[in-house]
Amino acid sequence: MSIFQKGDYRAIPTEFRILGIASLEEFSKFQERFEIYDTDTTINAIRDAIIANYLGFDLLNFNKHGFDAKKVTANST
Repeated sequence: MSIFQKGDYRAIPTEFRILGIASLEEFSKFQERFEIYDTDTTINAIRDAIIANYLGFDLLNFNKHGFDAKKVTANST
């Protein structure tokens, strides 16, 4: 099977495009506010923050290496 024959192609609804553009405009404002300009990094940080909050963690690791989050302790700051 050719690469050009693979997939499930459907028409893109106009509403999808309009709402997608609006979403990305808001996302860009979010990135500007927190000065995180790489989209993958921003999405990963949001995901990590949601999970950290759920687990009761207070600190988020913005470095590539190490645990994603941890609780505040006397030695953590």
